[in-house]
Amino acid sequence: MHPIIKKILSIVLPVFILAYVGYQAYLMLYTSVELETVESHTVYETLDVQGIAIRDEKLVDESVSGYVYYEITNGDRVAKGGTIAKVYSSEQIALMQKQIGEIDVEISSLQSLQLQSGTGKSDLESINKQIKLTQHNILDSVRAGELTEAAAHRKTLQQLLNRKQIVVGTVTDFSERLGTLRARRSELSSQLEQSSRTITSPAAGYFVADADGYEGMFAYGSVSDLSVSQVEAALAAEPTPSAASIGKVVGDYVWYLACVVPQEKLSLISEGQALDIRLPFVTDETVPVTVKRINTDVSSGKAMALLECSYMSEALSSVRCEEVRILLKEYTGLYVPDRALHFAGDNESGVYVRVGNVLSFRYIRVLYYDETGRFSICDANVKPEAGDDRTYLKLYDDMVIEGKKLYDGKVVA
Repeated sequence: MHPIIKKILSIVLPVFILAYVGYQAYLMLYTSVELETVESHTVYETLDVQGIAIRDEKLVDESVSGYVYYEITNGDRVAKGGTIAKVYSSEQIALMQKQIGEIDVEISSLQSLQLQSGTGKSDLESINKQIKLTQHNILDSVRAGELTEAAAHRKTLQQLLNRKQIVVGTVTDFSERLGTLRARRSELSSQLEQSSRTITSPAAGYFVADADGYEGMFAYGSVSDLSVSQVEAALAAEPTPSAASIGKVVGDYVWYLACVVPQEKLSLISEGQALDIRLPFVTDETVPVTVKRINTDVSSGKAMALLECSYMSEALSSVRCEEVRILLKEYTGLYVPDRALHFAGDNESGVYVRVGNVLSFRYIRVLYYDETGRFSICDANVKPEAGDDRTYLKLYDDMVIEGKKLYDGKVVA
């Protein structure tokens, strides 16, 4: 070997060995890890079935020539003989009527605000809290696809912002805005013709603008006698809505979901049981129900489960054939993903947490495991038995979800 090469190797090789040994020592003694704050999470053991909504429905059949302007929205209460809609000769005239209604609401709101003269700090703090809450409500409604609900929250936000202007003294009154609104109302009124006719409700109840053809398919008073085959036939049906119908009135707030349940799942529910359900393709809200009746069909290996509900909202008012998610059991605890799990010398599962810059092993007690999401819900309030000196995971611990060669007492960045 050439002397120069020998000399270079004699210098480089020790440096390389020293660097390698130093790097390995660093990995063993002082390594960075990826952390995640332990948070509380709620999941449900669920049963997904298909169901059909059954209500006490009366069609509002009207032969309409013109443009229909609804004066109430889905889910609104209406008295027998109360106004449901008005018919105008054109869409433009109907939109003018709608604008007048919106102007009247804003005028009433501004007049009410002007009567409020509170200027205390507590008033302002309360308003700011309400503004923040309403902003969150708008975002939640938009994410859930509840645009009508979002629009209602937007109106509330506008009212709160106007109220804040009064409280902080940005404006003393809304005279200028009220003058503009009244002028616009007068202008629209001068162009507005009288409605050609008024459509009234045939019964007292809540109104739904949609008529899907299922109305009258089942006798409302005999829903407890439904069979599996009847429900399955209804779920597969494609009825034709009445061409003359402009909606329907539901005469009772108590309504039902008739569901088809596999017989092997019947042990999970029973008659009289109070449950919560979700309709995942309709709304994020949780709906309380009671299992009214279970009719088993041995030959098909299925059963008809009738769920009774008295809760109503705009989103629920027009549902018909939907996937129903029955929430059987709720689990609330600490969320631990699989990638954070490790096993101690006693083969018990747990996670590493960072305390200062040192790792410490924390045991867990699993309440529920989700195979799809690959995570565990763990007991947040473990009470060790006598003689159990192990330390358990707690809420807000800094849990390690990524790291190499972890062990109790290891120093980390």
